[in-house]
Amino acid sequence: MNVKIQNRFIFSAAVILFVTAVAKIFSATGPAQALSYPDPVLPLTNRHVFYLVGGIELVVSAFLLIKNGCEKIKLCLVAWLAVNFLIYRLGLQAQGSLIACDCLGNFNDKLPLSPRATGWFMFATSIWLFLGSVGFLTHSYLRRNKPVVIKKPLK
Repeated sequence: MNVKIQNRFIFSAAVILFVTAVAKIFSATGPAQALSYPDPVLPLTNRHVFYLVGGIELVVSAFLLIKNGCEKIKLCLVAWLAVNFLIYRLGLQAQGSLIACDCLGNFNDKLPLSPRATGWFMFATSIWLFLGSVGFLTHSYLRRNKPVVIKKPLK
């Protein structure tokens, strides 16, 4: 597979994670009362979840932008983060929140989309990160483990 396409995917993941990290961290600094409420899935307040997840996203996005980093580690980090996002979504669904997710904090209110549409968009983004990273990792693994064909010399 073309290395350019893989690098573009990694760059797109870095941009997505950076934007969502900034939105979460900015929102966590706000005065909204809802930030003091417990998160429906994690044993933390919403404010602490925003700081924690925003910080992780910021660190991962910075690592993804390092030019000479190991691409497999970058893809594994993206896959790990995407799996965590999807598991969190399942936890929200188990709590009765079918698609609503305040993944962007206060920025949800500033977007020209309904909270439901924003939730679907963020879900699609998580799927993009998961399928892209797992796809590139799988392709790399299969390419590396091709069976060796030994040609017999002609007589």
